Order: sequence, then structure tokens, then C-alpha cells
Amino acid sequence: MFQYKSEDVNHKPLSNIHARGSSRKEAVDTNNKLIIFLCHDKNLYSWVQLHEDSHNEEAFRFVGKFHSKEFMLIDDSRFVYLENFYDKNKNIVKQEIKYVQINFSTYSIMNIHQE
Repeated sequence: MFQYKSEDVNHKPLSNIHARGSSRKEAVDTNNKLIIFLCHDKNLYSWVQLHEDSHNEEAFRFVGKFHSKEFMLIDDSRFVYLENFYDKNKNIVKQEIKYVQINFSTYSIMNIHQE
């Protein structure tokens, strides 16, 4: 079971989760690893299970800011989300729509729209 400490997420509550499962129990193992995305407040984190006994905290990473109400899923391996950028008065000065593509044991993030 994967666990992480509350201080790793600044003691913020879990607000959303998306998991792309491993393919190791499928009839044909395509080498897809378990990848989990977790939202705590407005922070997005990821964790990748590289092998069956992998529970280490080194695989838990901060991805970026997350300002969507939920993951906008395309399918299990693709989703989009919104990231806002603020000025010193907390006014939104820029918004970016981010596209996440989950591959075998990695993922990539691209900006697909900016205002």
C-alpha cells in the first residue's frame, strides 16, 4: 500500500484522485505501471509504482498547481486540467490548459491553450 505523510502535502486534505492502473495482471502485459495523480488543495502530485514492491516516497512528486474542479478525463491515460497564474493582488493574469499523457512508466505534460 502506498502511503505518504501529511506534511508532504502541507497538511492539505485530498480533494481529487486519478489512477491509471498497472497492466501486469492483464492477459497481455503491456508494461504499463500504476501511476496515481493526487490533488491536495490546489497542488497536484504524482506517484509511479515502478515495481510491485515499490512504496517509496522518492516516487512521490509535486507536479504543479491544479485549479480545475476535477480531472477532465479523455481516457485512463489522458486528461486535461487548468492552471491559473496570479499577480501579487491575487488576480488571475494568465490561465493555461495542461494536457497530461500517461505512457508506460512516465507521463508528459504539455500546454495546449493559454489565455
